[in-house]
Amino acid sequence: MIPSNMLRDFEEEIRSAIKTANFILKDENGEYRLPEVFEHTLPPISKSSQPRVPWVLVTLYSGDQASASDPRQVTLHIICKTFDDNENMMGYIDSMNLIELICQHLYSKTIIAGQYNVIYPYQFAVLDDVRYPYFSAGLAIRVQLPGTTPQNPIGGYSYV
Repeated sequence: MIPSNMLRDFEEEIRSAIKTANFILKDENGEYRLPEVFEHTLPPISKSSQPRVPWVLVTLYSGDQASASDPRQVTLHIICKTFDDNENMMGYIDSMNLIELICQHLYSKTIIAGQYNVIYPYQFAVLDDVRYPYFSAGLAIRVQLPGTTPQNPIGGYSYV
């Protein structure tokens, strides 16, 4: 079982890193603001509201554990979407700078929320399925969690 609060912990950590760095970007209205950070999925889009770009999405992609005594390893995907209406088409730089800020923060801290160990390797990419003036970049990070053993005779699960 993956701890249910893992995405929330990473969302809070990323939000804090962005706020501490005062990483402000232009939105569709031409205003400068901090990117919003979401866990797992973006809020539903309605006629009256939709998530305002720039934003960061933290999602759980996959996980594995080789044996009961081995640690679990989880892959998180972090996707950033930015807005740049300058016709020079260099808006991807904002997305990559945001990804770099997040990556450097997580890998310099290494332990998130006192229990998640951020490990190598990581991957990043500029996503090419977007259209001007919106730009996206992604980061895949590996996180190591304590392993679990099968349920013990007195109930519950043991952590190793």
